[in-house]
Amino acid sequence: MPKAPPRTTPAPPPNPTLVALARAFPVPTARYAVPTSGGSADADGTVARIALAVAALDPPLVVAQRGRESWRWRYVDTFDGLLHRAGGTLAVVAPAGTARAKADGAPGKGVAGPDDAAGRDALDDATAGPWLMWQAHDGRILDAVAWPDGSPPAFARDVPAGAFRDALAVIAEPRRLLALVDVKAVYRTYGIVDGEGKTVVRLRLGAGTATTEASPAGGSARSSGELAPWIEVLAVRGYDEALAAVSDAIAQLSKPGGKSAKLDASAVPSLVVPALATVGLKPGGVSGKFDVPLSADARADAASATIFRALLQAIRTSEPGTRADVDPEFLHDFRVAVRRTRAGLTLLQDALPAAVVEHFKAEFGWMGAVTGPTRDLDVYLENMPAYRAALPPEVGRDLGPLEAYLRTRQASAHAELVGELDSPRYAALLADWSAALDDIAANGADAPAAAEPIAVLGARRTWRRFKRVLDDGRAIGPDTAVGALHQLRIEAKKLRYALEFFRRLVPPAEADALIGSLKGLQDNLGTLNDMGVQQGAMRAFAADLGRRPSNSAALLAMGWLTHDLHAREQACRLEFAARFAAFDTKDNRQRYERLFRPRR
Repeated sequence: MPKAPPRTTPAPPPNPTLVALARAFPVPTARYAVPTSGGSADADGTVARIALAVAALDPPLVVAQRGRESWRWRYVDTFDGLLHRAGGTLAVVAPAGTARAKADGAPGKGVAGPDDAAGRDALDDATAGPWLMWQAHDGRILDAVAWPDGSPPAFARDVPAGAFRDALAVIAEPRRLLALVDVKAVYRTYGIVDGEGKTVVRLRLGAGTATTEASPAGGSARSSGELAPWIEVLAVRGYDEALAAVSDAIAQLSKPGGKSAKLDASAVPSLVVPALATVGLKPGGVSGKFDVPLSADARADAASATIFRALLQAIRTSEPGTRADVDPEFLHDFRVAVRRTRAGLTLLQDALPAAVVEHFKAEFGWMGAVTGPTRDLDVYLENMPAYRAALPPEVGRDLGPLEAYLRTRQASAHAELVGELDSPRYAALLADWSAALDDIAANGADAPAAAEPIAVLGARRTWRRFKRVLDDGRAIGPDTAVGALHQLRIEAKKLRYALEFFRRLVPPAEADALIGSLKGLQDNLGTLNDMGVQQGAMRAFAADLGRRPSNSAALLAMGWLTHDLHAREQACRLEFAARFAAFDTKDNRQRYERLFRPRR
């Protein structure tokens, strides 16, 4: 009996939109700077020289002008460059006037081949834009949707429901998509034609401008400039030899003074990298990662000043976005920097003047307190989709009054927070703290461990934090009060800060492994704490909302939600033992001992 052929899963049909856009926005195989003549880029002269160069090839080729295209790219990314770090760019792409070529355009005789007709069809489809286009750094179009509004989306959640939005949300939410750079590019398109009249290579000569506006999150001011003109070489299927010959010819022309003018291969074909360079910016945004270089034998007081200086900069960096309420991550980053500063003042107190420690612990404690209400309400609003998803759809829809209530409360709390940031006390806090750090760095501190090498002090402090987490965690059983788990959460957070402060004093891979092993425990303790806090908050919110009879359905839904939060809290509690066991392993203990245990 003959065997049945193996079953295979049929490939999904190609997305016709992406196919058309890929043909309209082809990925160049190479990009070159247009050579300069007399101090400026000589596009016309370059085309003429290319025509002469390809005419001298064997077999000879001809340059034919095809047309002229104008595009506008409005790039966006998060403040910390999450889309760039994920390997792509996001832009609203719109035609800015397109004129078709004359077949007999200079300098060569134009001869349209079969591929030219296909290209025009694709371009016709694409000019129906604007499009919201997500591209990989190598120029491939990852996804796109029609975007008739023309203005970039503010958040990933503004993209129509579907795989595109889901993938974008995983990377970017809850961060706002901020305007990055606006590029207006004009292309002159050419075909390189063989003796049979077939186009074997395409060329695009590009020129344009880049503009960036002042960001509400700070970090950039309005700037604009002209992009250096460039040449893109585009392959035509089946003509690899011609592509290589033409590319070599153009490369030779683009070598002013014998130096290759080929653009960096890592440059983004979508032009975002040269566009950002034109306006004085770098891709990747402002990273919030805490990573401070320290020298192991540096004095502890000076090294402490370096750590605190980095945290002060983090506070200042996130302050404009916090004030403008650009997205909730600015306040989150602001509070993390404040919290790390407070933890650092305790961790490094032996290297700092006692009066400095006492004063600034109190002041940064105040800063943490005044930012707390807004952050709490941000978290509840961020959780609204999850709250609804946890309930039956017909019940989740009744949470509308709760969301409206939270938004009103958040706006009020944020206004109060801005008032505190405008206060003389806050201004004095930053100014006095900066002056204190300058004084410590310049003159040293009058403190017991000020002159001790930071590696010695850091190891001793980290070891002590580890032992405390180990001892407290081992003491927790099924019937231990929630308060002990809350205290363990705080101790674990302090250990995390110590590992981050002194990360550069041990092999980074070892530090990252320790942070990773701690993260699982922290996630469990954090969720456990959050579920308890949110149950209490729901009861308080219900007391307010219950004053209106029209909110009865919302109250019922909040009752369901509180029950779900309680169930998740209990699940976390049951999971704690396994999470702690994953932290309290022999390998982990030996690693801490090898890296941090003080030697006698």
